Amino acid sequence: MGCCCGATKSNPCACMKKDIMKCSKTAPKCPCYAAKDVKKSFDRTFDKAWNVLKAKMCEECGFPIDPTNAVYPPGSECICDLKGGGN
Repeated sequence: MGCCCGATKSNPCACMKKDIMKCSKTAPKCPCYAAKDVKKSFDRTFDKAWNVLKAKMCEECGFPIDPTNAVYPPGSECICDLKGGGN
């Protein structure tokens, strides 16, 4: 018998160690589904940070350029555009 995470008796997971053999992805979540949520949250945070690190930087002010306008208002790729400066 295995678990929702793919663990087996020879390589048990948190659910199996706590003798929880009915996994639940809704509250109250089993330990494996709870761990998956934590990992997803970490992955999203890491992805956001990585996107900032690999972003093209403005030569004038040093801030990241945002061609998708996810941070700055439409028509502004950089904080310089908001101050009246420009790229």
